[in-house]
Amino acid sequence: SQDGDKLIGTFLTESGDYRYLEGNVSGNKAYLSCFDGAHAFLFEMKKEGSQLLGEFRSGTHHRESFEGQKDDGAQLTSGFELTKIVSNQPVHFVLPNTNGSMVDTRNETFKGKVKVYEIMGSWCPNCMDATHFLAEYQRNHPDVVVAGLGFERYKDTQKSMAALKAYVDAKKVPYPVMLAGHYDKKTAAALIPQIEGIKAYPTLLLVDKNDQLKKVYSGFYGPATREHEAFKKELTAAIDGL
Repeated sequence: SQDGDKLIGTFLTESGDYRYLEGNVSGNKAYLSCFDGAHAFLFEMKKEGSQLLGEFRSGTHHRESFEGQKDDGAQLTSGFELTKIVSNQPVHFVLPNTNGSMVDTRNETFKGKVKVYEIMGSWCPNCMDATHFLAEYQRNHPDVVVAGLGFERYKDTQKSMAALKAYVDAKKVPYPVMLAGHYDKKTAAALIPQIEGIKAYPTLLLVDKNDQLKKVYSGFYGPATREHEAFKKELTAAIDGL
């Protein structure tokens, strides 16, 4: 969205969006950036006819070029189609939560109920948006169990738990969040053999009353995107369908 030389917007990808970006337009060039306390993003772009050429910078080291052609009909693959379910093994976890207690998802709190497990991390901007959505969903659907599986940057358990607890406390997360391990996708995937791998943070596991994994949603269309409201309806309908 452009107003004079002011520009706001975001980029939506199959693994999520870059949330709220802001910048300026100067001639045929444009700049969008953000800093959220953990991530520094800069997009530099140049328009040539109907083509957009640019470079994306993340932090102090990562640089990546991109190009695009205007296409009003462009669509991304649905997050429900990105990650395949490869096993009908029941979904169970025994992990510590941020209150210092062990959580066994075979206990009475989880037994015989529809469950949504949020694969997330305190370092992940899109996870904040997913957490907000799930907190609101559970308030309106108390019969559904929501739980977080936190994968953190640190291999040190104490550091990881401290980061996760700070996130849960700051966001006032109303559902249990468990420390699941290191955020390396291969390490994280080992905890969940029912899927072929973790394609994005966040990833949502939709599990039925018999602990069977029925659907997986990879990524998240956050409130910075125009697709957010339609996405919330789609996701809500998928959970309700269980």
